[in-house]
Amino acid sequence: MSVASFRAARRRSSKSPGPSHNGPPIDAEDVAKRLTELGCDPIAELVALARDDAAPLPLSARIYTDLANYVAPKRKAEDLCAILGRQPPDDETRMDFSRLSDAELEAFTAMLQKVREVD
Repeated sequence: MSVASFRAARRRSSKSPGPSHNGPPIDAEDVAKRLTELGCDPIAELVALARDDAAPLPLSARIYTDLANYVAPKRKAEDLCAILGRQPPDDETRMDFSRLSDAELEAFTAMLQKVREVD
């Protein structure tokens, strides 16, 4: 199965509505079974790629972000504010760095420098 046909099959999985234009939909269980037969563990491969020092930082960050969705659901701003004991932000959101520790500020600065290096 080519990458293009796999992506097409994924778009028209049995759970998604809409007509199938390229043949019958492929069941996720069938794909999982085939990957097992081929000895392919996509999650392990993604982790290995993200951990590779030669991988570009944006690629690693994207992989980790996508994988995090499986173990840590995204929270709404209101949920985070309730956890932190803060008011939800208004329309004009501003960064308040006064509550950050020196270590947090250094980490934030380092992240910004990495982002600037990538751009």
